[in-house]
Amino acid sequence: MPKKQMIPDIGCKSREGSEMSCHSENRERKGNSILPVFDPNPSGRFVHSVLNETGAKGILIGRLAVWVWLSEERKHAFTKDMDIAVTGEYLHRIRKWLNDRQIRYLELEIGGINVDRPGQVNVDFITRCCAFGDFSPLFKDAIHYAAEYGETVEVGDDKLSVVSPEHLVAMKIGTGEKKDEDDAEALLGDAEIHIDNTRLIILKFLGPGSLSRFEVMLRKIGHPDAKATYKDS
Repeated sequence: MPKKQMIPDIGCKSREGSEMSCHSENRERKGNSILPVFDPNPSGRFVHSVLNETGAKGILIGRLAVWVWLSEERKHAFTKDMDIAVTGEYLHRIRKWLNDRQIRYLELEIGGINVDRPGQVNVDFITRCCAFGDFSPLFKDAIHYAAEYGETVEVGDDKLSVVSPEHLVAMKIGTGEKKDEDDAEALLGDAEIHIDNTRLIILKFLGPGSLSRFEVMLRKIGHPDAKATYKDS
């Protein structure tokens, strides 16, 4: 009979190896006692209804889109909402649809709105047009491309269009946030991405500074299509 595996008793030791008191019952825990979970399917069905009934065009972006393009589930980073890219024109339709049904929403500083109905849906409809920068041309291009050539993801019996990985990398780089750059690196290291097309998208909509950061990122992860660092002769 195989030996029963037990969790090792490591105790509580100081760096010198001496025992130290460990009273977990006296420790103040500021977090939640329940592990966070997010089922994107109810949000996906809600989004499909909104887009279908308003005639608005929207595409899946954010970390759920990263999930679509990564090959391994273990690489999926946690998310608590569904992000949908829309244009300003379509956002007006969505606001009216929500108002007509007395569904509450919050304005997003980055441009867009959030619909959060605890236990039901949590969706951001994002335009990325705000005081911090106007990425709406990038979003509009991504929506147009996805409508013409893009992939879809199934949500029950419905389908949602998904942003291309090239546009998604550009969006992630555009935020300048560490978590988004981590997502971009994960995509570049795993997904099938046309690097030259990504360069063109970044240069057109984000500028040469962001393109330089993209090249640094490619070199950092050892991507085969990375350009060599310029050196003075």
